[in-house]
Amino acid sequence: MSSAQRKQKLTELIAEYSQFKKQGKLDLTSEETIRTWLNELLEIFDWDVRDTSQILQEKVLSKTEKERLKEIGS
Repeated sequence: MSSAQRKQKLTELIAEYSQFKKQGKLDLTSEETIRTWLNELLEIFDWDVRDTSQILQEKVLSKTEKERLKEIGS
């Protein structure tokens, strides 16, 4: 996808989101709808969200790490 095509797709996605928000539908939006927008955004920048090799697995935190994060309010 060319730079101009990316810019056009991004502009369209932002316009769609803005219209949705303007209509007051954002508060009633499902997680799946938000995920669809995020997937479209990522795809504009050539990230294939269906390719799990591009996704880092979540790290399981140790008890010490969890306690430290709690201490700093994170």
